[in-house]
Amino acid sequence: MAIGGVLLAAGEARRMGGRPKALLRRDGIPLLRRNSLALLEAGVAPLVVVLGHRAPELARHVADLPVEIVVAQDYALGKQASVRRGLAALPDGLAGIVVALADQPALEVGDIRKLINYWLQLGGHLPVIPRVRGRRGNPVILPDSARTEVLAAPSEFGCRDWLDQHEALSWLDADQDGYVLDVDSEEDLERLRTEHGLALTWE
Repeated sequence: MAIGGVLLAAGEARRMGGRPKALLRRDGIPLLRRNSLALLEAGVAPLVVVLGHRAPELARHVADLPVEIVVAQDYALGKQASVRRGLAALPDGLAGIVVALADQPALEVGDIRKLINYWLQLGGHLPVIPRVRGRRGNPVILPDSARTEVLAAPSEFGCRDWLDQHEALSWLDADQDGYVLDVDSEEDLERLRTEHGLALTWE
């Protein structure tokens, strides 16, 4: 069962003063590269990496990996536009699609595998969203039918809208903070360091 993926790293990072969050480094590795490698190691292939803001700068960190780089020229329209670009770049015939964010600093290979295995246990037909202590997380995994329906909808419609319209979904209740930790501001960097022991640095 081929499970493809879309890794989103196109945002403008306004709360970071325009510095792409995906370029933050953990253990010397940019988050964009770290999460790309985690998805690939978990068996997600083909993998589409969607870039936008400062795309050339980010692209060099994954150019040597077996991923397809897609530049969303309309990234300023919001995350749904980038998601749609990524979905459109995937081939037909996939069993499922993992949609992940590049700014998750604690996401591990095991977290992705756990999500996929749970989805497979359920038969591979329902969308699955991780949830940690009641908090909705990422990445999510969708059946391939979601790709078709999202792309057939108006341009402002994205995966989150698709999920919100489907009562038939499943929650993966887990303890792994990697599903819910992300970084949006400089204050988040300090919180991650003091509360979770995650030291993120700029290049």
